[in-house]
Amino acid sequence: MIMKKISIYAALLLCWLNVSAQRSPFKAISDLPTIYIAKEMSLHFISPENIVFADLSGLPLSGDMPVKNVLRIKLPKDSLGKIRGMEQGLVTITGEHFMAQFRLLYSEDPLAQPAITQVEIVPEFMKPLDIDGISFSRRDFKAHAYAMLSIRKDKKRKQVEALGISLALNHVYTAGDYIFLDLEAKNQSNLCYDIDSLRFSVRDKKITKATNVQSFPLETAFQLYDPQRFEKSYRNIFAIKKLTFPGNKVLEIELSEKQTSGRVLRLEIPYKE
Repeated sequence: MIMKKISIYAALLLCWLNVSAQRSPFKAISDLPTIYIAKEMSLHFISPENIVFADLSGLPLSGDMPVKNVLRIKLPKDSLGKIRGMEQGLVTITGEHFMAQFRLLYSEDPLAQPAITQVEIVPEFMKPLDIDGISFSRRDFKAHAYAMLSIRKDKKRKQVEALGISLALNHVYTAGDYIFLDLEAKNQSNLCYDIDSLRFSVRDKKITKATNVQSFPLETAFQLYDPQRFEKSYRNIFAIKKLTFPGNKVLEIELSEKQTSGRVLRLEIPYKE
């Protein structure tokens, strides 16, 4: 009976140890996905989100980001002497909502150890993260923006016209911590409109004293397109952080043109909109 109890206890203990091992907060580099890299051959990591941070260690690697969601790394020409004695490297990539790590080995024999040129960061490689200040990934922003573009345009919510140019607000939606604004500009003049900037700010409805600070700028968290000019029409989706402001203030959207003609439009959106 005693031996039976000991056997049951031992079995439970082994089971607990096994579960504890599976839940270990540590991860050995040998357990990471292994990728072989060849000398002077670029290796590209493609992320589904913008890359916020990247770290290269171990092997003498150089790296850059040709676009926001691609990390490109390479073993430089003069690195052969440095590689000897270094068995492995480590690549850490942090996106807006995840972290992924990869073990790198130098491929001395391309036939026995085929080098990889492209790695897509798929969910099985990701460890979810909750980064303060990032509630939407770029993919999330784009999904909401495209959904807004697909909505039929009804009567403009607000519109202003001047010098052959009009600026209108089509739709306003909220999602998560953000306000999405569907803006459209039209050009009825014979001159192309070269965009200098499109800015958002909250300001008083009536400025009574020029010496007082009557407005403050707002940063855009996202914009779908980044055009430099438009001939006849321009439509874009912007996202700003949710905010509240009193009835004596308005959200102002300012579209300004580069110098030469320098046409400027200011669209005021009251809080009730």
